[in-house]
Formats: sequence, C-alpha cells, structure tokens
Amino acid sequence: MFAYLSLLSAILFSAHLTYSLAATQTKLSNICSATVVETKNDTCPNGSTFNIMSEYEKPASDWRIDFNELRIQGLNTPDQVVDHIRTRSETGSPCLYQRKVEKQVCCKGWTGKSCDEPICTVACVNGQCTAPDTCSCHSGYAGEGCQFSQNDPRLVQCYRKADCSVPSRISNESMSISYCCGDQAGVATVSADGSCKLCSTHDEDIANITAQVHRTLNYATCVLWGRDHIRTFDGFKYDFQGACQYKLTGTNNWEIDVQSDNCDQWTTCKKTLSITLGGFRVMARGKTVSINGVILDSNKGYVNGRK
Repeated sequence: MFAYLSLLSAILFSAHLTYSLAATQTKLSNICSATVVETKNDTCPNGSTFNIMSEYEKPASDWRIDFNELRIQGLNTPDQVVDHIRTRSETGSPCLYQRKVEKQVCCKGWTGKSCDEPICTVACVNGQCTAPDTCSCHSGYAGEGCQFSQNDPRLVQCYRKADCSVPSRISNESMSISYCCGDQAGVATVSADGSCKLCSTHDEDIANITAQVHRTLNYATCVLWGRDHIRTFDGFKYDFQGACQYKLTGTNNWEIDVQSDNCDQWTTCKKTLSITLGGFRVMARGKTVSINGVILDSNKGYVNGRK
C-alpha cells in the first residue's frame, strides 16, 4: 500500500512539474533578447593621451565615448573630436559614454511584468484582446476592433492583389476599409455583395501615407522596414508594395536601390538592396553580399576584386 501511494505521489509530482515547465515555457516564449543602448556622463579621458581609434575599436559592450552624439553636435572629423575631448578633460567637464547590452524584454506585441499581456493597437470595443493585434469579438460583433455589428455593410475582406484572388487574401476576418487599405496595406477589398474594389489612394482615410514623424535630430533620416513600410527623409510613412526596382536615395555620385520579390506573403518575401558608389556595386540579399559580382566570405574582406 505504501509503495502504491509513493508511486501515485511520484506520478502526481511529475505531472505537476511537467505542467509548471510548460506554463513557464509559454511565458518565456513572449520574452526576447534585445540590444539596448545605455548612456552615462562620466569623467573624460585624458586629453593628452586620448586615441580616437583605440576608443572606437573598444567592444560595443564596453563603455566608450558616444561618437553618435558628437556627430549630432557637428564634430565630424578626428581632429574636432580630439580637440573636444582635450578641452573637456582640461576643464573637468564630463563626457557622454555609451555601451550596448543584451537585455530580456517583451517581444513585439506583448507587455506586462511576465510579458503575457497582448497588445492590440486597435482598441477591442466589443471584445477582448487575445493575441497581438487580434480581437476576439463578442457574439454579434465583427471588425478589427469588434466595433461593427456582424452584418454591417461597411465590413470587407482585404486582399493584397487587385484581382481579389483567394491566395492574396490577408485575413479570413472582416475589417473596415480604412484598416484594410491603411494599416494592412491592402490593395483591394471585397464587400458583402461580392464586388471587388481597388483601394483609393485619394481617400484621406485610406491613403498610403499613414503618418508623419516629426524630426528630432538635426539631420534627416529615412527607413525601410518590414514587407512594405517606408519612412522618407521628410518624415512621411508609407505602406507601399511594388515588385519593381526603386531608387531609395542618391546623388550624381552614388545611389541606393531596393527590389522586392514575391512579397505577397511573408514566407516568400525577398528583398535585394543595391548600393552603387564610384566603380563599386554592392548587392545584399538575405545573408549574401557581393561586390561587383564577387560574393564575399563573411570572414574575409574585399580588395581590388579579390575576396
């Protein structure tokens, strides 16, 4: 009898341990590693012995002079930086340092102390946020935020292609036209009567321009990310999907182009970034980088056409 109870206790303990591990794993799956930049003000290096290259070559995880901040201040040459450090060292003024550290943070779309609370960018009016940007609607409601009644004529199906073909449907869930053609970067919609209609880029609610970011730096930047997101130098954000080669920026002496292929779905989307400068053309696709047609070895450099 004792042996039986011991065996039963062992089984129950094992089951409890398995459940606990599974629960822990579920929570940990929403925790990601991220590189975080930390800054601090501290005593400047000795101005008479400061070596800009030695400082620059320190590991990113070590505290080192924040060269990005110096560039923002207009200190762009080595002599300007060295003079700045020497002056602050002689006057006893602090210098700004930075380092990059790996930290555990909530993955995108999650929040809370245990990273187990999903984030819905559209408020779930008549439902509950059950996963990132996923509202589970109460009975009788539909839409990206459960803000419509189930049979509201304003609800549509959203598609990536102009012909509203089934493989290009973004989601099985109905949504508003503005959400489809704006946030989801849809190309066409199908209404309750089955009609396929192109998104109108002239409609203020559903234009490709989704927002404008106001500049906080003293120089302009542009960003290209995700499948079809672009932020231009003037701060406008676009959701644009095209299959041609597009010039991102450039002058008479250099140019940067991008081309997207098979980006109707995330699983097939590939992008090629091309940089032309002088007599060199650098192309990057995935982890493959080539210069003038020569594919680089990640452990070697490129000198005069040789890997």
